Amino acid sequence: MACEVTGAKGQARADLKLPRRGATRFKLFVAAPPDLDGLPPELKQFLLKLLAENAELKRQNVELRDEIARLKGLKGRPQIKPSGMEDATTPNPSDKGARRRRRGKIVPRVSVADQILKAEIPPGSRFKGYEGFVVQELELRVRAIRYRRERWLTPDGRTVIAPLPPGVRGHFGPELRRFVLMQYHQGQVTVPRLVAQLQAIGVSICKRQLDCWTGRIPRRSTRRAARGAADRRLGLGG
Repeated sequence: MACEVTGAKGQARADLKLPRRGATRFKLFVAAPPDLDGLPPELKQFLLKLLAENAELKRQNVELRDEIARLKGLKGRPQIKPSGMEDATTPNPSDKGARRRRRGKIVPRVSVADQILKAEIPPGSRFKGYEGFVVQELELRVRAIRYRRERWLTPDGRTVIAPLPPGVRGHFGPELRRFVLMQYHQGQVTVPRLVAQLQAIGVSICKRQLDCWTGRIPRRSTRRAARGAADRRLGLGG
């Protein structure tokens, strides 16, 4: 493309001449001239307009390629998000005067048991009271309770036996059942691992019993078998 600038009395006119049809070539990436200040205002505005239109055509071309790739089922350009390392390394001026946050006081959710610790003191020392220090601990232990249920024979010949405590079904207490269900549903612990964990703690239980609690097999089909196995393990069966 050739440019010819003519004018008189401060008026400029830009004559653009395109080459013949066979010699026309297009350059996809057009960079801005290094210096536009030396050009006349009309030519400068015209070049800036061409560059802006070229950038817009490039953007539309990229969008059309992405749309064609999406319609063909191809993967488009990956959406790479900024890593944020620049923001992390840039100091925040508002944090200079901010105070460092401290952890709140730990308040136990259970009753606190007091335990007095003795100190080795030299003779002549005076007692100044106690200094408290709260420690939370988890205790896993197994209890086997033998309920001695009273049996009475009424005058009319009926036998009355004292009922079991509420929540006791079978030979396993409600807390053990609650622990198993919490580990299975919330902790996503498998039944074989639960069996190994309970047996390591000291609970005498089988995999079939846990399958019954977790609903892996119907309860009716396993109730008698699980009860018999528990009786044999606890020495209650004949």
